[in-house]
Amino acid sequence: ATVMEYCGQFVKIEDIDLGDSPVLCITMVNDKVWMGFQIGYLCIYDADTHDPIAQIWVRQGIPILSIAHIPSLNTVYIGMSDGSVKSYSDMIDDIIETSGDSIVTEMDPLNTYQDTNQVSVCLLPVLYSHTDIEMQHHLWVGQSNREITVLNAIDLSIVDFIDSPLDKTLTPRFLNSLTYTHLTCSISITDDVQTEPFVISTPETDVHTEIENVPNVLVYGAVEHGQYVTCWDAQTRDVITSVDCMKLLSQWKSEPPPQVSALQYYSDHLYIGLVTGEVLVLAAPTLNLLTILHCHRSHVRSFLAIDLKKLLPNPTQSPAFTPALSPSHPFLITDDNTVTYKTGPIQLMSFGTGFRAYYESADSIDYTQSSFLLVWESGQWTKMVT
Repeated sequence: ATVMEYCGQFVKIEDIDLGDSPVLCITMVNDKVWMGFQIGYLCIYDADTHDPIAQIWVRQGIPILSIAHIPSLNTVYIGMSDGSVKSYSDMIDDIIETSGDSIVTEMDPLNTYQDTNQVSVCLLPVLYSHTDIEMQHHLWVGQSNREITVLNAIDLSIVDFIDSPLDKTLTPRFLNSLTYTHLTCSISITDDVQTEPFVISTPETDVHTEIENVPNVLVYGAVEHGQYVTCWDAQTRDVITSVDCMKLLSQWKSEPPPQVSALQYYSDHLYIGLVTGEVLVLAAPTLNLLTILHCHRSHVRSFLAIDLKKLLPNPTQSPAFTPALSPSHPFLITDDNTVTYKTGPIQLMSFGTGFRAYYESADSIDYTQSSFLLVWESGQWTKMVT
């Protein structure tokens, strides 16, 4: 693995030898990095020193497919290819102190959910206000057969089973069923739902319907090899709408079809990465198409959204960023003694195969096969695509 620093440009910090087994998932948990390996191995690294502090066999030979974290519960969740979900305490420092070892090799799960007929491919923590004083913590587990199991995040008991009746994706001949591999959530928890009506498009009829009392937490999901994205109310688990990526790309005539390969909700926008390299930017919750980014050559693998307001001090209030110092700062600019952001406060990173370069280059980089991490200023997606 390569550790990079991002501050306007990417700077390589260190290479870390992780062995021969592929890393299938990686998640930041407080100030630690949790990595799940194909061989069923869990490694926890210190984010500052990059030193390993835990090396644990969750279940030897069973791939770890996903890791999720709920900070308010101090709990980390691990999804396995055998259909199990295990929860662990995120207070790894306390475990190290108790064990007396420099590297933890054993860690008992808090709870375990097991479904031998499924695989736990994708884990999504979902939090919403059940009452004025009660917060519900659920864990949505993407599984095969186009199914999602909703678990209580505290004890991993079953809350509900849901599906997506509006998803008409045909199952490829080489697969027995389609699996939910992409889930994302609008985790903006408030006490009250929105009361302003909004308009959503029903894909089967293409008729616009006015919906009132929009839930304050929505979940979006897509199956592997699918071209539909479905939206649910996180509290009732009812389907609100579904969008067909093929219909969003009205001029699409090439192969393969625009299958979803990555999904990310952030700051009232839904980003859909396609196997063909495009990124669709949709307004949420209406799912109206704002723009199409023709950026990668193929497979957009993942997204990472960065809010500079959370990473940098307020440029108008922090004495550290004075007009005399800020011109050299990668994200801040001085104009008439006023320090502001050079870009928008929101940036989006897309990781995928290849790069569609719009300029001539004399370097030796393979722009068709190499992996690229691209950074977009994502604060102003206002142009509608027709």
